[in-house]
Amino acid sequence: MRFNNRSIGTLRRPAAELEEFYAAYRCFGELLSRPERRLEFRLAPGDCLIFDNTRLLHARTAFAESGERHLQGAYADIDGLAFTLAVLRRKAVTA
Repeated sequence: MRFNNRSIGTLRRPAAELEEFYAAYRCFGELLSRPERRLEFRLAPGDCLIFDNTRLLHARTAFAESGERHLQGAYADIDGLAFTLAVLRRKAVTA
């Protein structure tokens, strides 16, 4: 599931479907915004945060007054990791 209320594209569907979709989308967004469904913490310089991007909705809640920030992102899919582990295990067995 992907949810980004700031960059949803134009939906080209009949008006009745759009009304239903946006009502459900708004309801889902409100559910996600409930305080009891949030985990908030502040990262310090040098901190590393690793999470499964397909299992967690994540976002920022604040920005530095200066507007400056440095966030280095990296993505890895589980299939690539599983393949690499299989190759390493195969090498370990044959070595």
